[in-house]
Amino acid sequence: MSHTPVLPGGMVLDIGATKWLALSQMVGILQPFEETTHVLSSYNTSLGHVLPLVNALRQCLEASIREEADLLPKSRALADRLLTSVDTRLSSLRREKVYQMACLCDPRIKGSLAGSAANLKSWKTELCHQLRMAASNQVQPFLRAHGSQSDAEEESSQGSSSSSTGGVYTQRPGSLPAANYLASALAMAVSSSVESREEEELDPAWTMVREYMAEPLQPLTLDPLHYWARKADIWPALSTLALDFLSIPVSRVSVSSPTWEMS
Repeated sequence: MSHTPVLPGGMVLDIGATKWLALSQMVGILQPFEETTHVLSSYNTSLGHVLPLVNALRQCLEASIREEADLLPKSRALADRLLTSVDTRLSSLRREKVYQMACLCDPRIKGSLAGSAANLKSWKTELCHQLRMAASNQVQPFLRAHGSQSDAEEESSQGSSSSSTGGVYTQRPGSLPAANYLASALAMAVSSSVESREEEELDPAWTMVREYMAEPLQPLTLDPLHYWARKADIWPALSTLALDFLSIPVSRVSVSSPTWEMS
């Protein structure tokens, strides 16, 4: 049996049905990579979006393997290899402090993607450390390297509307319009939330972080920059630090789009 698809321009491909099915499945598997790269390459994507987007990409691949019972062996092998690659990348990103802090300072997701209670405790400890450094007028190394709120003021003002992504989406983002893809990724991040015991430390840094973390997660349609602007009178130091992290566009970091190395 054969299938003869007609390409734009009238070119006819004589291809077997099995090969055509394999190509179709592989295109479906790779589509979330295209969408993730498109969103990460956007001028208004911030560092706080990186972990949610890569996490959503992982869940898309996992769902493809789990739910698509008719995947051909070559298609399944591709999905397995990509999943291994994304797992490695996600694990690496979770160890990068700049992504940890940007994610933790986003009131819509906070520590949802820490992966474990131990990691979440480590993230909060690091945030407290950054607050103490800021209080002593020491510039955070990765903020100095990638630019702070003042350096990225123009980009953040242009991209402040990017957080208002419409409704809350819970379906897999694989075939969503680009405007809705980020909202779906954030929803996936919240669904994997982890918790940790609150610390007993009573210094000002821990107090601010503890009070912030105790607040419920904010709606996914909220603009985090507006949130922190409103909190400036309550937690001035934390607000300033959070705005710095959330104002760093992805383009200021060494990798502005995902590079996937398959073993």
